[in-house]
Amino acid sequence: SSGKKDVEKKAEKEEPADFVEAEFQRYTVCVFENGDLSENAEEFVAAYNNPDIRRDISAVIAAESPVSLKVLSKRVLSHWGIDRCGTRLEGKIEDLASELDIYTETVGGNKFYWKNKDEYRNYSTFRMPESGGLRRDITDISPAELANVYKYIAGAYNIITVAAAERELIKILGFSRVTEKVKKHLAFSLELAEKRGYLRTVREKIIKN
Repeated sequence: SSGKKDVEKKAEKEEPADFVEAEFQRYTVCVFENGDLSENAEEFVAAYNNPDIRRDISAVIAAESPVSLKVLSKRVLSHWGIDRCGTRLEGKIEDLASELDIYTETVGGNKFYWKNKDEYRNYSTFRMPESGGLRRDITDISPAELANVYKYIAGAYNIITVAAAERELIKILGFSRVTEKVKKHLAFSLELAEKRGYLRTVREKIIKN
């Protein structure tokens, strides 16, 4: 009906509520208890380093969960004085992470590590960088965390187009443009937000539940 269309148009034009800090947390970067280690790539992959690498992996996940494999690898390798993260080194970290008692979320070929499955199921916030601090690539943010951004946007607008919500999300996270790869990642995240009952999508519109 025309009345319903008018309501939808009005809702789409409304500005979102002021950004409430209670909705998000600041991203905390892992600080290792022991000082920086110094190894080259060949020494890093040696089996005798496995216990120390596992300890570093556990420390990063404890501080930064949910954390992507890419960010986890960068953090661990940086602690070992290694600047470049190649396939072999990332594979080593991935293999050792698989031995830990944690929860792994796999989405579209990306892996995200959580302390446990309960944390994954109940996660209700999203994290913003400290001023001038680490800003994660959108594809390094778990869909379960991005789903909470969509939940926030749905709550702020009540009704908003999928395209407008995507623009709002990338603005909140400090970006100006997105690639096709990022769009696919956001689609996974929006789908999860709907599965979790945060919102519903109807004819390319997001409606708050």
